[in-house]
Formats: sequence, C-alpha cells, structure tokens
Amino acid sequence: MKTLAVDALAPPDVEEIGRIRATVPCCALPCARDCGASSAQSKLMIVKDGAQWVRPNSLAELLSTIASLSQSYRIVCGNTSVGVFKNQPAADVYIDVSVLPELRTLAYASSTLTAGASVTINELIAGLLAYASASPSYPRLASHLSIVANVAVRNAGSWAGNLMMAHTFPNFPSDIFTTMSGAGATVQISSPSAQPVTMDLFSFLQTDMS
Repeated sequence: MKTLAVDALAPPDVEEIGRIRATVPCCALPCARDCGASSAQSKLMIVKDGAQWVRPNSLAELLSTIASLSQSYRIVCGNTSVGVFKNQPAADVYIDVSVLPELRTLAYASSTLTAGASVTINELIAGLLAYASASPSYPRLASHLSIVANVAVRNAGSWAGNLMMAHTFPNFPSDIFTTMSGAGATVQISSPSAQPVTMDLFSFLQTDMS
C-alpha cells in the first residue's frame, strides 16, 4: 500500500496498523498500555470543525463533564439520529457514551432484564433471546425489535437513543417506545444534581432531559 501514496509521510502498511499505539491526552506520548487497562486514563478529547468530542471513562466522569459545561452539548452513542433528522442544530460538545462501562451492562436478576443505555438494539435483542425462558414476552419483544430500521442501524444505535429521538421529536414513530411501553418497561434517569429516578416511559416523555 505504501507504493500508492508516495507523497505521504511514511504511511504504515495495513499489516502494521495493529501495532500502532494511540496518543492520549494524559501524557501526550504514545500509550504503553492497552486501551481501558487503567481507570486512571484520561478521557478522550478531540476537537474537529469547531466542535469538541469527549469520551468519558465512567458514569461519574460523564455526570461531572455535563455539570462543567456551559456550551450546548449532545450525548451520542451510535449517532444514528442524524440519518433521520438531518437538520439538527450542531452542538458545541458531543459526548460519546458508546463504550461507557456502566451503560454497557445487560443482565437478568430478580425477574428483571436490565439494559444499560449504551446497549445497542441488536444486543438487546440477543439479551431477550438469551433469557427467553424467563418470560414468554421476551421472544415476542425481540421479534418486534428485530424489524426496527435495518441491521446496520440496530448494530450501531442504542435502544435508549431511539427513546431519546421520541422524546426530542414528538412526531418520530418509535417502534421501540411502543414495544417497551406496552411491556411495562421503566427507565432510570441520572443527572449531575439529583439522585437517579426510575419512571415509566410516558413519564419519561414529559421529563426535562436538558
């Protein structure tokens, strides 16, 4: 591949990409450890085209980041909403929660399946099928969710992001909202200034999420 880019500055071969280390803000030097190996690693921050992208490492760091912002911000996971609503106003800061550990959980306990907000739609489908014996409704819910959008969107987009689209755009026909509200699902909302609150989905639609 190098022969196709003779004017570039030492481009790596495809075979060498796996050996490249990222530069992180904590020390501005090539990182000597695998990504996520230390909880002390600084959150990822990128500035491009006038917008700042931030990737916090924990829920606490996410909430503290939100509390510190005076600019407009948007929390994103798969960011698939831009394919539906193409004229959304740009934010000053985008906060990526796609790999936030506390929001990536999917577990069954006490007769309840709990899915973190960054669990993708297809991962939720897989979880419902994995615990199908726990409730006869789980396979039916999985079947309904499997017709949402397409495979690429379900692989990238989170179920919570879909609910936020229904919250932000009242005319958005969210199959996930319809399916989950019919099943009696609840959501837990966290904020920097209050304790987490659990509510049904219709109450969620009336809650100020700014």
